Amino acid sequence: MPLNLPPETEKILPFLKTYFTKKYNLTFFEDIKPFTADTEYLLNFGKEKIYSQLLLERFLLENFEKGLLSSKLLEILISLETIPGYLFYFKGKPPKNYPFFRIDNLYFYPLFFGKIRELFINLWKGGKIFLALFMELSQENFEPEAIKKELKLQKSLGFTRLNRKAKTSLKEIFELYTSGEFIRWQRALSKGGVLLVSEKPLSANLGINIKPLFTKRGTLNYYFFKGDKLEDILKKEKDSENTLGIVKAELLKKDPFKGINPFLLGYAAFEHAKRAGEKIHLLDGFTLHVLADLFYEWEDLGAALKFYHMAKPYSLQPIELTLSEASIYYVLKDFHKAKTLLKEKLCGCLKEDPRIHYNLGIIYFEEGDRKNAEYHLYKAYLLNEEEPLFRKTLLQFLWNEERYEEMEEILQRVSNLTLEDKIFVGKLSFLRGDYRKALEYLQEILSLHELDGASFYFLSWLYLYFKKDKEASEIFLKKAKELLSSKEFNKLLEKFRLPE
Repeated sequence: MPLNLPPETEKILPFLKTYFTKKYNLTFFEDIKPFTADTEYLLNFGKEKIYSQLLLERFLLENFEKGLLSSKLLEILISLETIPGYLFYFKGKPPKNYPFFRIDNLYFYPLFFGKIRELFINLWKGGKIFLALFMELSQENFEPEAIKKELKLQKSLGFTRLNRKAKTSLKEIFELYTSGEFIRWQRALSKGGVLLVSEKPLSANLGINIKPLFTKRGTLNYYFFKGDKLEDILKKEKDSENTLGIVKAELLKKDPFKGINPFLLGYAAFEHAKRAGEKIHLLDGFTLHVLADLFYEWEDLGAALKFYHMAKPYSLQPIELTLSEASIYYVLKDFHKAKTLLKEKLCGCLKEDPRIHYNLGIIYFEEGDRKNAEYHLYKAYLLNEEEPLFRKTLLQFLWNEERYEEMEEILQRVSNLTLEDKIFVGKLSFLRGDYRKALEYLQEILSLHELDGASFYFLSWLYLYFKKDKEASEIFLKKAKELLSSKEFNKLLEKFRLPE
């Protein structure tokens, strides 16, 4: 009887076989995985291969305990190649059902295990306290103590998940930290002064003795100086092509900025200026909304939620903030919370925001509440008929409901058809028996990023019976099978017979 494999064994095996082949000159079975063949079956083979197989199985068992893989096993993997993944610190025990590599009190989860998104969603949903640092782990940077220091910086910046994109965006802050200057400048800010972040170096003719914290080319420029110099700098820079984000140290001891890393606020103020099309932006409460958006873009949904909540009293874009916050709860499958937030922005007036209705429609559809989904999807469309996304989603809903006349009424009102509109026109034309028009429009599916199985099925039918091109028909039919569920495919097969 086959034994149970340690989790993710199949993904680790190629590394181990390469390692043991190189180091010990072992040879392995090509078609037998560890723990899958019974003993009597193995005895039919030569002793050398049996020996290799048993050593491999023994090594796997030695390095897997209580759901965790050993650091020794990880060291073997990174001796062969660089392994990208996340290093975690957990308050308490790590979650079960995810096989981490254990390194002291840290845990590594490689990307090649393939469940990283699911892992993070479960952590945020469960309210787990953790830090996760993206690393491309190799023999050169496998230093637990150095990693712990980087995690300490991550915590001070407010991240739960720090991915590659965030590390690149904040590379100057990380360089400041690794240089040993981070604490010194943070202390200086706590005593007063101004932190300035600029896209380009400040003008050389400022007439002020001011030096950047960074002098490397191709990076943002961080400056610290006394507050009485600020007006002089702003006068000199106002006509330049530079973009500046400015943090006055006096704000750092007040709500809502108290406790937020000043360098992170400096970066957020700079991004605020850039996104608002301003040359200069002084840190204000609205900047917290920008910071929350940054965390969202950096895929740290836990930190994004925290900062969206902090930004609510200060945001000048409450609808946009609610949409972002609700979308996070949607990802976390907390539909009740997402709906509650969105409904708070419904006023019953004629000019309600269609995006609120659209998002509610999507959530109700996900929950299987088709009646409410229809109401909100229709409402979004009627509030803005020109928005392709609202129209496409409503048309797909009506297609699934087989309400073809309503679809035709909507499409007749469109002056400039999008590619998605044309696909719906093609499918409706096929159902009416207008095969020439159906073929003309359905061929547009080849230009679309999102492929539609029914369209490929109809194309297969058209190429077989209308164009008499059996070879092309078979290609389209194969694609339809890939895209459609067996239930959907069989339904079309029953209605529009095609030879399989």
